[in-house]
Amino acid sequence: MGFCNIYPQHSGCECTADEEQGIWLKEGLMGIEYRNPSEGFNGRQYFGGWTPGEVILYNGDVIRNIYLRYDKYMDELLWLRDGDFKAGILFKGDVAGFRLFDERNKLTATFIKKNITLPFTGSTDAFLQVLVSGDITLYAYRNSDVMTNEHTLVDNIRYLISNAGEEYFLTLRRKSLLEIPVIQRAEMKAILRTNRISIRNHEQELVRAISLYNLEHPGQLPGYSR
Repeated sequence: MGFCNIYPQHSGCECTADEEQGIWLKEGLMGIEYRNPSEGFNGRQYFGGWTPGEVILYNGDVIRNIYLRYDKYMDELLWLRDGDFKAGILFKGDVAGFRLFDERNKLTATFIKKNITLPFTGSTDAFLQVLVSGDITLYAYRNSDVMTNEHTLVDNIRYLISNAGEEYFLTLRRKSLLEIPVIQRAEMKAILRTNRISIRNHEQELVRAISLYNLEHPGQLPGYSR
């Protein structure tokens, strides 16, 4: 991964109280200068391009109006510094989650940090995208791996179902979904049949199935209010 330099962000202006607080929060950002460990590799390393976003910290503060980018290979949140447009890695330990927006300020993705257990690596804190919220919450861990000796990044996405403190990994297969213990099998089978949903290798169809299921089991979004 190489060695990195640590730097803060600096800025200054005459502002309202709210603006001043926002700038103060930005100035408090600390990150590690980003060095791309997979430069020159083929494949998709990032979750889109640089995007307007906001970062939710564990102390409850929200840092708004900064440009963010999620590195899937490193599972790290990148931040573009205003002053010199250098990219840094935000300290994961301080971040509870983040949101990404388009240029019209429409929310496009919500990520939260959760502790999950992965094969071969064990327990780890990871950024998960919230795909569906409600009685059943669906997350995606958008990981990328390197194919051995080929310098190519491949998607290794893992899906996670959460309900009342119980969590289960699943794949984009009908059988995998129906075997989740917190989902009523007969009810889900009826939803899949009635709506002609085939989730095999189709993330959006899985999202649709869980969303329809949650209409009968309303819940709340785990995460943060804007």
